Amino acid sequence: MPPRALAETLVSAADCLEAMSEAVLGVGPVPHDAQQTLQHLLDWANRIDVDGLPEDDAQAATVATQADTPLRAASTSEVSTTAETTADSNANAAAPENTLRLPATLVDELLRLVGETMIANTQIKEQLRLSVEHTRAVTKQNTALQELAGELEQLVDVRGVTAPLGVTKKQRRF
Repeated sequence: MPPRALAETLVSAADCLEAMSEAVLGVGPVPHDAQQTLQHLLDWANRIDVDGLPEDDAQAATVATQADTPLRAASTSEVSTTAETTADSNANAAAPENTLRLPATLVDELLRLVGETMIANTQIKEQLRLSVEHTRAVTKQNTALQELAGELEQLVDVRGVTAPLGVTKKQRRF
């Protein structure tokens, strides 16, 4: 396991690389401390090449403080020149277009699911339309039934009033 200072440098370099990737894709901002982070990583690499990997955290701490001053001037100027060239080429490039790379199987699956969703949506709309039609038909039949019940009630009332008269007339004939 690397010493704590080296591990922190590696983690910050990984975070910086992630931010750089997001900036290239146009998803995130450009990391402002990229050159410093990468220089610190390069200093660690140079120290490991010269002195080997530090054995313990105390030795790594002295290496980390020494890493603040560049070991090789040539490597510093190379990094600066490369960073400036990259910055100039990025400035000259047109505005990056947002892109997203997906596996073809995922796109196929998503398109299949969209098709199924559209079919299910159409079926639901058809069921809803039929339900509305049935509701209207039931409402219409309910209204007709209420009208018939009202007419029947009226006839029963009228016959109930006239029925005793009819019974008495029939009894007189006998």
